[in-house]
Amino acid sequence: MEGVRKGTFRMPRTTNPITPGQRRQRARLANAARWSRLPGDQRAAQTANARAALWQKYLRQVDPDGVLPEAEREKLARAARRADLERWSLMASRARSAKASGGQEAAG
Repeated sequence: MEGVRKGTFRMPRTTNPITPGQRRQRARLANAARWSRLPGDQRAAQTANARAALWQKYLRQVDPDGVLPEAEREKLARAARRADLERWSLMASRARSAKASGGQEAAG
């Protein structure tokens, strides 16, 4: 293909609509291709802004008015982050259980 850099992958254009599963697969392919071209030292830099914004979200969540001492805000923000990670882990576990049981909602 003309105008395409060597080593890149371009999806063929199609007029057929794709399913949501195919759209997810295409997004995963594009993500894997993008990250495969980045050296290891640049990977952390690519996500630094997102990580900083998420941390600021936790700080605002635990102290919206900014009145707590910094050490207390940090401690509460770490706890809020842990709570989110546990919540996401539970959601993933339930989704896996539901998928294993044929789509039926897992008890619990």
